[in-house]
Amino acid sequence: MKNIYDENEFFNKYLNMGRSKNGLLGSGEWESLEKQMPDVSGFNILDLGSGLAWHAKYFINHGANSVDAVDSSINMQERAKEINFSEKINYIISDIEEYEIAENKYDLIFSSLVLHYIKGYKALVSKVYKGLKKGGIFLFSVEHPHLQQRAAKTFYMTRKGISYVFLLTTIF
Repeated sequence: MKNIYDENEFFNKYLNMGRSKNGLLGSGEWESLEKQMPDVSGFNILDLGSGLAWHAKYFINHGANSVDAVDSSINMQERAKEINFSEKINYIISDIEEYEIAENKYDLIFSSLVLHYIKGYKALVSKVYKGLKKGGIFLFSVEHPHLQQRAAKTFYMTRKGISYVFLLTTIF
């Protein structure tokens, strides 16, 4: 299981980002995402792609019973234990597509800015469904594809009296 966050140069650059230094308050999507959060008091939660465990710690601070925080990066999990430790967080090193989700265990399964990287989305969602208790919630966010653009160039063309606009982009 190879993870780019386990390459020290990449990981150290990631740690210098606002979201790494300032947690949820440094995450551009947090203001909107927090509004979607249910009352998690008493919940057992699975956090898929937990990264530095900022969300896991949020859940514990808001009354969750437990959080299984799954991430495939050893660096992420080790750092998460340092900055967001809680005895109620179970830090699990595993690829989320390979992780066996226990059936009927979770009140909330959460994933932020990870699912757009998943190859087997349908299979993962099927496992998520089985892992949720009756009435459970699957809450996730994905990165907008526009944020993956490196550069854009706009071209205008008129042909047979019709104007066209082309936006050419380079994707990471």
